Amino acid sequence: MSESLIAAIKRLAELEQKVTPMPWSIDMQVDPKIVLRDTKFFIALRNAAPAMMKVLSLFEPGDASDLAFVLSGEWQPGTCVCESCQKTTATVRRLQKAARLMEAEG
Repeated sequence: MSESLIAAIKRLAELEQKVTPMPWSIDMQVDPKIVLRDTKFFIALRNAAPAMMKVLSLFEPGDASDLAFVLSGEWQPGTCVCESCQKTTATVRRLQKAARLMEAEG
């Protein structure tokens, strides 16, 4: 993938708007032109899937609470050694890695 995952997801969203509406079934009778359009979406989705799964795997239960702690102003990175601050620092670093992966090209 030469584009960033952010760009790939935007492209997937555009393609998804054009695909045959759900629900699908294996025995659907579909015009060959529609099949080609839908196939382009599935190819793009399949190509982006490994990178998307890598990013999504960085999220963990409790991340939303940790981010709320950051936004509350109580988080003191680098100065506080309490368990909450240490856990939140680890969460922020993990999510920063996810953001870097989203922005990376190649």
